[in-house]
Amino acid sequence: SRGRRASAVLNLFVWHVWRRTVRTPLTVELQMGTKLACPSWSNIAGAWVSIGAHESELFFVADSVREGDVFVDVGANIGVYALTAALRGARAIAYERNERAMAAMRHNAELNGVVQRLTCSTEALSDFDGEASFTTDLECGNRLATDGAHGVPVRVKRLDSSLSELGTQGIDFLKIDAE
Repeated sequence: SRGRRASAVLNLFVWHVWRRTVRTPLTVELQMGTKLACPSWSNIAGAWVSIGAHESELFFVADSVREGDVFVDVGANIGVYALTAALRGARAIAYERNERAMAAMRHNAELNGVVQRLTCSTEALSDFDGEASFTTDLECGNRLATDGAHGVPVRVKRLDSSLSELGTQGIDFLKIDAE
């Protein structure tokens, strides 16, 4: 937000009013052209709305991913990394266990015209194939409930098992932002 702090603060203020009153997604376009419908329930969406792409890794993805690459996004949330890669022509595979975030990601894929290049999976990834419990009430902090926390039953896969089932032989980029 350098050079536009007042604008960023105003945008953040508008976002918080919007999410509490209108309660529908607010669509923004990031610096690299990725469009995001930011859902009102998302706490992190305020950053996208107020300052846009705020993580240097996202600029790396926009600059590095090429057509034909395979980009895997573990913990995709509403899909900003997977969408950015798909917009560059990559085949993006996004793993997100949160149903609300997955629905938002699918909407964002339609918004960006990349539905054909984005594979969405609700499998939880871990170091085993099987089933486990997954928390549902921690938004970005949801995780496998291995510490006695309550959760819902989910299918769990190792990444290599899941990619094999999808017919993917190798990957070019791997982004992980998971608990």
